[in-house]
Amino acid sequence: MVITNIGTGTARNAVFTDVVDVNTTVVAGSVKTDRGQVTAGQQGGARVQIAIGDIAPGGAVSITYRTTINRNVPAGTRSIRNQGLVSAVGVAGVATDDPSTGPGGDPTLISVVGTTRLRIAKFGPARVSKGARTLYSIRVTNRGGSTAAGLVVTDRLPAGMVVVGRPRNTTVRGRTVTWRIPSLAPGRSVVLTLPVRVVGRIGTRVTNTATVRASNAAPVSARARTLIIAFVPPRPTG
Repeated sequence: MVITNIGTGTARNAVFTDVVDVNTTVVAGSVKTDRGQVTAGQQGGARVQIAIGDIAPGGAVSITYRTTINRNVPAGTRSIRNQGLVSAVGVAGVATDDPSTGPGGDPTLISVVGTTRLRIAKFGPARVSKGARTLYSIRVTNRGGSTAAGLVVTDRLPAGMVVVGRPRNTTVRGRTVTWRIPSLAPGRSVVLTLPVRVVGRIGTRVTNTATVRASNAAPVSARARTLIIAFVPPRPTG
């Protein structure tokens, strides 16, 4: 931004202050000015302040700094608002203006496009007897600020396990099971279940991995490990 003295007298001890939007943070080391001294913001945080000093009539000061949008921006946030304030001896605070919009003295508004961040977790038994049936569960969560679209969850069973039947809303090809989820809103989760039969060698520890990807999110994976053990019949009682 550029601060200009458009009056006929010198602005004495001018100070620029900006308390940035609550959803942003000043980037440490990014504050720069061609006049005066940075007194706040160079270590990051929520506030920038520069002691500019005197500005002669027609004089100008250039100030730049960067901010980042915080990770925990509330869902539904559509814009980031920013406006600084310039003061001097005998001069009330003057708000900065976005020259690209009207009227004068209005803040700068930046549209926020939500990001989608998926998380996946997989759960299964630590031990299963050979020949037994067991159940794995997969939980997919959207931890971002926008709706995830076109989700595809895949689970390729390791050797030693076979799918039992056809799980609901899936496509099964060999040992690969696929679920397709049209969308998942921010903060929402979906739980999928996968019934399998254990046919591998006793003493083998198998790793089962599930992966979720979406058209607007990076893929993430989770795994569960299970040890195949020999069947031990229950001891008679009484």
